[in-house]
Amino acid sequence: GEAMMLPTTTVKATLARQSSGLCRRRRRLGTFALAWGDTSTPWDWGSRVLTLSDHASSSLGGEAFAALWRNERLYFRAHAARFFDLEPSKHASVDLEARVVAVGRSSFTYECDLKARSAVVAKTRGTFVHVVDQKSAPLPEDVAASLREAIRPPTSDAFDDDAKVVVAGVSLRKEDATWGSVARDSDTQCTSRLVRHSDCDSIGHVNNAKYVHLCFDVLQASRNQQIYATPHLIAMDYLAPAIPGDLITAKLAFSDDAAYIDLLRRNPTSTDPPAICVSATVTFFSSGVEER
Repeated sequence: GEAMMLPTTTVKATLARQSSGLCRRRRRLGTFALAWGDTSTPWDWGSRVLTLSDHASSSLGGEAFAALWRNERLYFRAHAARFFDLEPSKHASVDLEARVVAVGRSSFTYECDLKARSAVVAKTRGTFVHVVDQKSAPLPEDVAASLREAIRPPTSDAFDDDAKVVVAGVSLRKEDATWGSVARDSDTQCTSRLVRHSDCDSIGHVNNAKYVHLCFDVLQASRNQQIYATPHLIAMDYLAPAIPGDLITAKLAFSDDAAYIDLLRRNPTSTDPPAICVSATVTFFSSGVEER
């Protein structure tokens, strides 16, 4: 499935180049150590999982695919992580396995499994769009061919239940939620802040994983008891870039089983109205841990 809207949040331009050609099966990418700071809080763990998923996506194609990374032509349209472990801090490392699950005209979708002692502790799904001159563009034919040859079916329906996440990106079910701004003066520092250079990737846009921290700032400011549960799903739709100097504000809603967050960015020196840069859904474990 092809993502139709132009994404503008990019990944870092760190590329793990693969000497082999096409990915003909699920690619095991090795073992990655976890430090205490990677798992000490839900937002650190969520951010680390998305960062590892980002790295895993760089292994999906051949040399032509690698060239798109070197030229910074692949932009995240959507990224989601589902968690299966209530205590990630007990793991010293994780193994990554990545696979392509769909290829469109200008986009592709992949999944990544994070495993500890052969058990899946988290799964991710991301959709990238090929961008030229700030517009979506068809994937080069050799890249598209290599990705199509690498397609493998999803290993589970972890991202398809309740239509929360679909293969071409994040589809958020918000019709039952009541929206409002998070406006208490005492929480201004959590729900309204300037984008810093340290928030951004090499393109100068807020890094996709950094939005996990911004979302949890908003949840913390809400003081809703739901936020003290462990996150089960974090799903983000990237709609516009935020850059250093932008002011980020938030709108928040809760339904019975989820929190919905819109992060809006505005240039403080401009009269333009705020624009949504990320629309996110966070769900929480209610009891136990679901099957992988």
